This record gives sequence, structure tokens and C-alpha cells, in this order.
Amino acid sequence: MDWYDYEDPVDPAKMVRKLVGYYPVKIEDRLWTLGVCTPVREVEDQLAPYMQRTSIFSTTALIAVFSAAVLFVGLLLGWNRALSGAVRERTVELEETATKLRETFEELIVARKIAAVGNMSLGLVHEIRNPLSAIKMNVQMLMKRMSGDHDTGEHFSIVEGEISRLNNLLGDVMAYARPGAIRSAEVLAVDLAERVVELVGQRIEKAGIDIEFSVEEGLQPLVCDPDQIHQVLLNLILNSVESLEDSEGLRILRIEIRKEGELIVFAVGDNGPGIAPESQTRVFEPFYTEKAKGLGLGLSIVEGIVSRHGGSISLVNREDGGVMFTVKIPIHPRFTDEK
Repeated sequence: MDWYDYEDPVDPAKMVRKLVGYYPVKIEDRLWTLGVCTPVREVEDQLAPYMQRTSIFSTTALIAVFSAAVLFVGLLLGWNRALSGAVRERTVELEETATKLRETFEELIVARKIAAVGNMSLGLVHEIRNPLSAIKMNVQMLMKRMSGDHDTGEHFSIVEGEISRLNNLLGDVMAYARPGAIRSAEVLAVDLAERVVELVGQRIEKAGIDIEFSVEEGLQPLVCDPDQIHQVLLNLILNSVESLEDSEGLRILRIEIRKEGELIVFAVGDNGPGIAPESQTRVFEPFYTEKAKGLGLGLSIVEGIVSRHGGSISLVNREDGGVMFTVKIPIHPRFTDEK
């Protein structure tokens, strides 16, 4: 098969290419060569539809394959992003869970240590209080017998005071190690605060402290253990008084009582030196104190009482100086233990 140029029969002035094909044919035992000549335009006319269909098919197939590849890659990228996001979320959840587990484990260890210390403390308190009581009784008897000797009586008074102080410390240890059962009753919040202020009134007056007492009108009665909430307010007010006794200038004790939703809020503060930021996170820890006296159990006991009443306690340094403790107690709490 080959091409050759031939005079165009339609237009003799032009030359046209023809496709010539040769094929051997045997006729009556003789070999003949059969030649077929076809003008190129006829060949093109015959092949054009086929080539066009082939081109369309190839283009369509190429587009389909490319589209499928793009779609597949897009699906892979989307799946990869979704999987990466899920892995990140699960990683964050696992890290949070691991952190909580570590914190819980540490809290359990601390709780076990505290429980052990508490049990040991109860035994020590019992063993120490008995001889202290005997010593106090004997000191009081000696004071009566030697009432005429002023110097000796003064020394015995010091001994008696130290015995009372030790008894108070032992009482704090017992209150922390074995909290008293809650005996709930309805009481007005303002009555609790006024009773505490009256109790420490002489000390407040002696220290030259001014009291700013703010009470919201129309407060409904609060269901709580009056004795325990009294202890909470007493500890907070005494802390403020002790802080003010060591400060110079105007001394102000602030007490606020208000309602927030279904909560009664007690706020006790002062304009004293305040609490250092690094100590604010530790003041509720047992046995933590910056005072020369005391075991550092007062605020731990307060936090325990508030917690058993279903409430919360927080503190913040005031902008004008001093600190403010805020205690929030539900009006109708669900006690964690009650008798």
C-alpha cells in the first residue's frame, strides 16, 4: 500500500493523491496482482467519522478518568482531613482524661494521707486533752490558794491562757478530722452575722475597727446548720480582725449579706494588707498558714462546712486594699451529711 500523485479528474490542473493498495490473487493457477486506487479525499471522507468518533471517545474517556481521579483525590483529602480532625479531638480528649486521672489519683493520695493524719490526730487529741484538763484544774486550784500573791497569780494566768490556746488548737484538729453532723434549721442570715459581730464586738472596738454592715432587705430564712454557719462567719470575721490589728491607718471591716438567685451570699472583707497572689490558691489547704499562731486549719474547716452545705467560697483582693471572702449558700441546700 502506498501513495502516489495523480491528475485530478475533476480539475486536471490539480494533482490529487491516491492511496494504492496491492493484493496478490491466484486465478486459474496463475498469480495476479489486484490493485485498488482511492483518492485521498475519499479515504479521508471514509475515515473522518471514525476518527471523529474515536477522538470524541478518547476525549470523553480522558475527561472521565481525570474527573474520577480528581473526585477520588478530593474524597481522600476530605477523608484525611476528617480523620485528622477526629484524631486531634480524640487526642485532646485522651489528654484531658489522662490529666483528670492524674489529678484524681493525686487527690486520692492526698485524701488517704489526710485520712491517716486525721485518724492519728484524733488519737493524739484524746491523749493530750485529758492531761491538759487535769493540768488546767490544778492550775485553777493553785490560783485560788495563792490569790494573794499577785506575781504568782499572773504566772498562773499565763499558764491557764496557754492551756486554753492548746485546747482551741486541739478543737480545730478535731473539727477538721471529724466534722460535726449537720443539724439543719431555718434561720435569718442577718441574725447569724449580728450574733457573731456581738460576740467579737469588744475586740473590734478595742482595735479601733469601723464596721460597714450591708444587708439586703426582705431576705427569706436560710435552711442551714446555724452553729456551723456561725463558725464560718466567726472564722472569716476573726481573720479580718487579725489582719486589721496588724495594719496602720483607718481600719474597716465590711460585712455584706444579699441574695443571688437561690443563694444567700455572705461577703466578709477588710481594708488590710490583703493576701499575696501566690498564697491565694493555698489558703484553703490544711495546715497552711502565714501566721505565727495557729495550725492553718481555720479556712480548711470553713471550706468543708460550706461544701457540706452545697455552697462555695472564694476570695479576691480588693482594689482599694484588703481581701474579700465570699460565701454562697443555697437557701434550700442538699446536705452531704445530716442528722
